[in-house]
Amino acid sequence: MLVEKDSYKKNKKTGNIVKRQVVSVKCDSCGRVWESLYDNRKRKKIKEDLCKSCRSRFKLVSQESLSKRRWNNVDSKVEVICSFCEKSVRKYPSMIHKNRNNFCDKKCRDRYVLKKYDILYETFNNNIDEVAYLFGLVLGDGHLRKIDQKNTTRIDIAFNLKEVNMIELAKSIMEKLKIKFYPQIEKNSNCLHLGFVLPDDLLKKYNMLWEGSKFNANPNPIDEIINNINVIIGLVNSDGHCVKRKEKIKSIRFTNTVESIFNVFVKCLDFYNISYSTSEVEGRIDRRTGNKNKNSFRVGIGVKGVNEIFSMKKYALKGQSFEI
Repeated sequence: MLVEKDSYKKNKKTGNIVKRQVVSVKCDSCGRVWESLYDNRKRKKIKEDLCKSCRSRFKLVSQESLSKRRWNNVDSKVEVICSFCEKSVRKYPSMIHKNRNNFCDKKCRDRYVLKKYDILYETFNNNIDEVAYLFGLVLGDGHLRKIDQKNTTRIDIAFNLKEVNMIELAKSIMEKLKIKFYPQIEKNSNCLHLGFVLPDDLLKKYNMLWEGSKFNANPNPIDEIINNINVIIGLVNSDGHCVKRKEKIKSIRFTNTVESIFNVFVKCLDFYNISYSTSEVEGRIDRRTGNKNKNSFRVGIGVKGVNEIFSMKKYALKGQSFEI
């Protein structure tokens, strides 16, 4: 009830309390007193004056239980079709996606996501030369990223915008392998990134799945990739340098700070009995930070080795005419 006080401001004509007047109200149930605007008390829906706790208790008593509202002679579930197995399931309306796919369980949801990658297992198996070249690029200038994906991994390969032929070659190989890629150019940079997603099971098949930096992970693909000459071409086109004389490539130099990638390069050369020379260069000390840079491993291939690679390779090296 309203606690009457002479200090309340009232309208001179009507004698009613002003709406903006702060009044004291006493709970009709527990006797608690609180203050509120008079306008709020006039607009109350419950006849009695009840405090906050008494109003909550009143609503709980008058409210029908959740179990009765959902399962008392009425089934509120709606029938939907699973987007993967096409099985009929019943779900509450709040759990149904109107403009998206619905699934009977999490297994079907994961299988549906991976279903669109099924064709990659066939294309990768039938085009091992293209796979070896692609993984050569990944080992060189590639980056694997796994944020919230459960069964897939995002791969990003960086290219120099000036090397148009190398970009077009990589795109043609991805198209042949049925990989959907997304080009992105960095602002204020001469770098273009080709990003795409591959399932984890496919990467595990070739032992090309890792997390973190390549220096710590030391990636090492299977022998089928290492023993393919095109992995050399991919590594050279990413982290290598071709020395030309009179428009002809006379020697190849390859440098990398990851020992396992260096071993992949050397093992492939050994498999084809290609002559080469190696060296290890100690990292320099950065004058700005005082930290020592990582040691780098270098491989040099002369004229004879270059000619042997040319007789076996399938794709163009840096500085050559564009080949698809």
